[in-house]
Amino acid sequence: MRQFLSLFIVLASMNAFAQTSAITQEEIMQMVSKGKGYTLVFLKKGPNRETVDKATLEKNQMDHLRHMMNLKRQGVLPLFGPFTDEGDIRGICIYNSMDKEKVMEWLAMDPHIKSGYLTYEIKPWFGIPGDQLPN
Repeated sequence: MRQFLSLFIVLASMNAFAQTSAITQEEIMQMVSKGKGYTLVFLKKGPNRETVDKATLEKNQMDHLRHMMNLKRQGVLPLFGPFTDEGDIRGICIYNSMDKEKVMEWLAMDPHIKSGYLTYEIKPWFGIPGDQLPN
């Protein structure tokens, strides 16, 4: 039984590899041709991170999330979220815009950016519209 299960896993893996390697150059070019530019933002620890008091931090966190979710509702910020480790980069945002100045305006309205709790780094990014995270 154990050998059968091992063989099944190996065969299933080989089949999965064969299916993924069967994508043709034409299919790749078709998918890539639908791509467009976005702006990727890395949210990073800010210079005032250690000086923000707990009450202000809690209020700013709720206002930060409200700001992000309002931008999401408007179609401006389809994807954002925090990293779950304790590194210097705290989260990412993908803006549905290549207008760096406009993205900077949206970022400037974020309470965590205003307070210096967070800062950011902006990168132009290419993606395929309609891609999504699995449920």
